[in-house]
Amino acid sequence: MEGSQGGGSEREKSNSSSSTTPVSAVATFWKDFKKASNEEKLVLFNSLLKGYQEEVDKLTKRAKFGENACLNIYQKLYEAPDPYPVLTSIAEDAKLSELESENRKMKVELEEFRTESTYLKNQQATIRRLEERTRQLEQQGLLQSQLQLANEESGHNKRS
Repeated sequence: MEGSQGGGSEREKSNSSSSTTPVSAVATFWKDFKKASNEEKLVLFNSLLKGYQEEVDKLTKRAKFGENACLNIYQKLYEAPDPYPVLTSIAEDAKLSELESENRKMKVELEEFRTESTYLKNQQATIRRLEERTRQLEQQGLLQSQLQLANEESGHNKRS
């Protein structure tokens, strides 16, 4: 049985070659037997019967060898663990890994959005402060303009 796994053992080669050659030898012997006279047939009959019996024995041996090889393979496959749970686990691990990778990417993107949001909030606060400062400066400028006008008017009134 061990040689059957290699695919080319000496036993297999001898079985296959010996099963074809003797058949042709038996066929040739059969043709000679049919041509022989009745007296010769009595002498040749035992040899012909022996040749056929040897061929049947070789074919039986070869068939048993093939059956045993198939049974051996079947037993090994039967004893092997079911691959479905392992394959399912691998598929789940791959899916989990993919989800974890996507999760990491989304966390990075979220952090980028938070950073950008903080930056925009800071910009809005800066814009409000600058607008307020601008209003204050404009009011001061108006007050100064009004004071200047008032001073000019009062100075103009004093001269007149």
